[in-house]
Amino acid sequence: MSSGFSSRPASSPDPVTTWGRRCLALGVGATALLAPTGTWALKTLPPRAWTAPAVPASSAKHPRNDALPAVDRSAFERDLWWTLPAPGAANATAEQATTKPTALPLGLDLVGVTDLGGTLIAALYDRRADRLLLVRHGESVLGAQVLELTRERVTLVHADGELVLTRRRPGP
Repeated sequence: MSSGFSSRPASSPDPVTTWGRRCLALGVGATALLAPTGTWALKTLPPRAWTAPAVPASSAKHPRNDALPAVDRSAFERDLWWTLPAPGAANATAEQATTKPTALPLGLDLVGVTDLGGTLIAALYDRRADRLLLVRHGESVLGAQVLELTRERVTLVHADGELVLTRRRPGP
């Protein structure tokens, strides 16, 4: 009888040896199949002769095509970036805008001014109500009358005084 430590019969082969032989056979078979395929795929291609097609020469350097529409150059004339003025810069309009006879406690900020059909419309942000107000010249907002409306500032007049709102950055 055997020593008793092995549970397999004495006639069966070792499983490590069996798996080793199988892996070796698989490696040899894969190499036998992939070697010709790799050689075919990685071989260099023969060079091909290339000739430029014959194009008739034009007498004009840039042929004019009247079928194309003209380019609208006004799209390129608009400034896209604005720089803020330097602190302490002497600007007459900024000095006029900062001089307030009496400040009204309306809590409004000038967001922007737009031209809609020849009429200037100002967008005012009401900080108290967290809403955007659109006003024209002569309209009233929060009890104040719009006295002056330009692209750079809005002047509001109330019974208590006058409030001038200016844009925070210059621009169109």
